[in-house]
Amino acid sequence: MLEWAGPDYTKPGSSGKKRSGGVMSGAAGFRHTRRRSGTDPGNPVPEGLPFTNMFIGVWIQCIFQRQPVAGANVHGSGITGARKRATMHLELPSIARAFLRGGLALFACIPAAYSSASALTAEETVTIAAYEKVAPSVVNITTQMCDAEFFFCATPSITGSGSGVVLRQDGLIITNSHVVSDAQNIWTVLSDGRRLAATIIASDPEDDLAIIRVDPGKKLLKAIALGDSDTLRVGERVLAVGNPFGLGQTLTAGVISMTDRSIKNDDRVLRHLIQTDAAINPGNSGGALINLDGELVGLCTAILSPTGSSVRIGFALPVNRVKAVAPGLMHSWPRITGWVLALLLAIWVFRRIYGMRGPRYEGE
Repeated sequence: MLEWAGPDYTKPGSSGKKRSGGVMSGAAGFRHTRRRSGTDPGNPVPEGLPFTNMFIGVWIQCIFQRQPVAGANVHGSGITGARKRATMHLELPSIARAFLRGGLALFACIPAAYSSASALTAEETVTIAAYEKVAPSVVNITTQMCDAEFFFCATPSITGSGSGVVLRQDGLIITNSHVVSDAQNIWTVLSDGRRLAATIIASDPEDDLAIIRVDPGKKLLKAIALGDSDTLRVGERVLAVGNPFGLGQTLTAGVISMTDRSIKNDDRVLRHLIQTDAAINPGNSGGALINLDGELVGLCTAILSPTGSSVRIGFALPVNRVKAVAPGLMHSWPRITGWVLALLLAIWVFRRIYGMRGPRYEGE
């Protein structure tokens, strides 16, 4: 059974009555476990402390190292009794210097050891950088719609949630058509906490895309960088950022499971989709699927859940499809041009049919 990844509709005041636009996708992503020192996997000592122990040992060795006093000589294979006793004494200036050198080495080593243990891995650093780059361009969408049981809609009683991606800094946002379809009121929550009303500019149910607009005022939005979905390869790391279950700015991670997938749902066929095992849940619809460079490569759309449980199979519309469809949705002139051409064609046909008869005169 194919389910939309959102929105998740609920009716306030109802006892458990919920109409969900999707079911939870399986948890996905990658985890990193830092290596621990020692042979015991459970040893909590962070990496770098064995080096500290080594410096402590060198320090102690320098302190208690016995050095001969000046003038001590070795004769043959042994040392005379008096001079042997003299060599057992430690020279005080040498002890002070060794103590100072060992202490400086120890205190210089400890911060380096602990900083090495707490440092992020290279992959974690890349993931954090990609998320921080994209997060301001992903918005949370809340919709209100009427209950089908009522004839009048004085107060919308059903709420839903989804996600959207900022295409232009002047307030154009792209999302899935099923997120905002039939909505009476649409609200967006930005990453900086602003809550703005939105209106639908255009919708394309066949491609499951919709354009909404908000008025950001003087503080413009941050548009997302668009990547190239044709270059994606199976196994490539991707990140999903969205609003699952109303939890805004949520990050999940996974890989590209397959490309060029076709799925059917509600007598609609979506083609050339990206399949991923990154967790896509109800509310993720319209959210961003990005690569590790922080570029949009897909728009999270649906999940496949034959059992209703998490199976880690999600789908996203490729960004190249968004590039092809979005310009026509953002501008109304293509639709107006189509209607004008249709009207001109109808006039031309009408004149061809009735103009061939020509005027008739009496007596002819």
